[in-house]
Amino acid sequence: MILKKALIVFPHDAMGGAERVTRSVAYSALQSGTFDEVTCFVLSRGNTSTLKSLSMLPGARIVYSSAGRMAKGIPDLVRVCRKERYDFTFCSFVDLNAILCGLRRLGILRTKRLVTRESTMMFERDFGWKTPIVRLLYQFYGRQDLIVCQTDRMAISLTENTGGRYRNITSVIPNPVDFEVTLAREVPVGGALYEIPEKKERIVWCGRMVPVKSPLRAIETLAELHAAGIDESHLVMIGEGPMRAEIEALVKKLKLSDHVTLTGFQSLPVALMRGCRAGLVTSEVEGFPNVILEMLYAGVSGVATTNCAGGLAEVPGIAIAGENTPAVLAGVLSEILQRASPQAEIEHFLEARQPQIFFSALTNDR
Repeated sequence: MILKKALIVFPHDAMGGAERVTRSVAYSALQSGTFDEVTCFVLSRGNTSTLKSLSMLPGARIVYSSAGRMAKGIPDLVRVCRKERYDFTFCSFVDLNAILCGLRRLGILRTKRLVTRESTMMFERDFGWKTPIVRLLYQFYGRQDLIVCQTDRMAISLTENTGGRYRNITSVIPNPVDFEVTLAREVPVGGALYEIPEKKERIVWCGRMVPVKSPLRAIETLAELHAAGIDESHLVMIGEGPMRAEIEALVKKLKLSDHVTLTGFQSLPVALMRGCRAGLVTSEVEGFPNVILEMLYAGVSGVATTNCAGGLAEVPGIAIAGENTPAVLAGVLSEILQRASPQAEIEHFLEARQPQIFFSALTNDR
């Protein structure tokens, strides 16, 4: 009997947005009954246990490279590709997508179906000195059976910036809710919220504390809310990153120390989101902010967001700021705090974003 096998490739197992989607694809592949074995290959940085829940499922094979950084893990990836024939291969990271295309072109990756996903708006992002290199990676594309874009805006950007070369293999498939979020909806509210008085209007922000996420804008938005008389609002910021010290300094400068809780990294952010009234997204550019789906799944009344991605207007329960300024975001948040949640619409919308539905779209010929 010939076993059906899938290969899911991660750059590391630290869970950002693209990593969570990739993990959900692996989970759905294991649950689908389609494959006898699903190999999750992690290229670098070692095992931090974020794939532990996958490893306990029948058919799962988790393989870690011993490399400290991604470039040094490529020989291990080559060995994994050369060792087996796969029926389905998936990755969601532009550099690895390009490498997998190259390996398939060389006959090293033998797979019936190669699906790659765009993790962000690569041509709208500034990567500093790496920007020309990131653009060059797209020259190695073309051996995929399907390139997944998260929104129409992303697909248009990809097509326009690659001369339409990949138009025929590009499809828009909206992001799924992270499978661990769907399994953890009833978890107790996180302990970090216990010290915040119940009368406070808790607003949750979640993400890596880096410039593209604009976390300082979240603090400034809270200051605008207080200036507008909504001084019972309290900001809960979930995440870590290099801007943490700047955030703490701004909180102190604006005298908001009693109104901001910095929780640090949380392995299951939904546990804290469940105790918050509204969500806030302040990013400059996103592929699609999956954190919005997590916030809505957790039960927030609504999410105020910058116009950072396509597809936002289709999501019930969110309000898009006309300008990416703290004052405008504060106005949008104020409206969310005063209105009733369109819960029935949100439930219907999230039902269509289940991981199994996303996986089915990846495996069907389109």
